[in-house]
Amino acid sequence: MAKFIISSFLLVIAACVSNTNADGAEGGVPTTISAHPYVVSLQSTDGTKVCGGVLIDSKTVVTAAQCLSFYDVSQLVIGVSNGAKIVKIASSTFNSGFDSVTMENDLALVKLAEAVRVGTIAVASKQPKNGISGVVTTWDASNNLVDIAETVIDASECGSGD
Repeated sequence: MAKFIISSFLLVIAACVSNTNADGAEGGVPTTISAHPYVVSLQSTDGTKVCGGVLIDSKTVVTAAQCLSFYDVSQLVIGVSNGAKIVKIASSTFNSGFDSVTMENDLALVKLAEAVRVGTIAVASKQPKNGISGVVTTWDASNNLVDIAETVIDASECGSGD
């Protein structure tokens, strides 16, 4: 699996996470795009969100390889500030080791056609420790941004089915 973990939503790249809140229930806590200005959406030109991503600099989005592999990238744009600004995709690439069955190496980069100035998030410099708490930010079924508390688990535990 990729050796990076990036704060995002539906973008769990480095390790599996257990998808439960402190009370053991699935779900999330409402949040705002102003709390996560680096969160962007990959969306069709009609505004339908198909994937999420994060800005790691003013022109680079990290997302999941499945977002590029399973969709026609030429038909996608990037929604910034919860869709307030739409930016065209200049280029994209994903990990050549991406396996669409196991979802291993599910990492992709998208270059924007123009720079945006809304905030970025740093890429982690090392693999997070097993058991560390984190937050995944995503859109719920009503297109509201939510934070979901998660616990990082290592790949062997993830694959164990427990």
